[in-house]
Amino acid sequence: GGGVVTRPENKLPLRQNGRVYKIRRPLGDLETAAYTHTSVAIADALAAVGIPAVEVHLTDLDSREEFRRISFVRPVCAACVKGPGFDGYTEAMRILNESQ
Repeated sequence: GGGVVTRPENKLPLRQNGRVYKIRRPLGDLETAAYTHTSVAIADALAAVGIPAVEVHLTDLDSREEFRRISFVRPVCAACVKGPGFDGYTEAMRILNESQ
């Protein structure tokens, strides 16, 4: 599997009892899977919104088929994590937290 992890910087106002609070949107996970290798549209959307993102792959793509080594989202991501299994999502969150 593959995906893109993002940490939106958007804050949403919430009014309660006359006070205005800011709520940070939670970490988001966009499961792009095979679209990572085939979709320019996802890369364009990530570039357009300007949200920091990390590309994550459960397996090491460099040891797999040639077509899996192509990534349209990688140029618009802050980093790419390949191969650590599900721990890659934790690594992506660490990268995003450190980039703030």
